[in-house]
Amino acid sequence: AVALQRDLTAREYNDIDLIVAPADVDAAEDVLRSFGYHSAQGDRRFRRTFLAHQRQYALVHDERATIDLHWAFTAAHVPFPLAPDEIWSTLEQVTIGSRRVATIGGADLALLLAGHGTKEGWRSLGWVCDFAFLVDRQRDLDWSSIHRRARTRGCGDSVLLACIMALREGVIAPLRGLDIPNLAD
Repeated sequence: AVALQRDLTAREYNDIDLIVAPADVDAAEDVLRSFGYHSAQGDRRFRRTFLAHQRQYALVHDERATIDLHWAFTAAHVPFPLAPDEIWSTLEQVTIGSRRVATIGGADLALLLAGHGTKEGWRSLGWVCDFAFLVDRQRDLDWSSIHRRARTRGCGDSVLLACIMALREGVIAPLRGLDIPNLAD
């Protein structure tokens, strides 16, 4: 919301997604537990045995938003255009209140938004708008390179689909030069 719309309150959400390195999952869960979060999915041993393939755990709090603690962007059996190990060296900073917070930006954010929207069947107009905001606000992105990166992971169509949906939202100029197939074909 801050990176794309310049306003934390401009975007509705159901949960907060946090991504950590796989080796840091337990430590992150312990920190969240110290703030009053707990798992709605059984104890740690149960989750490791039966839910680890999802590569995320939901942590709930009685008075705060649910946090999805991720160590990957999707379940083990689902292809995705971005790998978590690709993001750590390119994180950007946004200011929320008086704090600087690391966030995914640029080409990595394009891949994340395209992959997430496609994985979830684009059932939220907000996800389409997020991608359209990205296209409009970050006009210097190399869309051919982004598409190539997604294709190497078997997910090139997710980027094309996101671009087509952004085109439908009226964001056209930044996508010039990307070979988007004719939908009638």
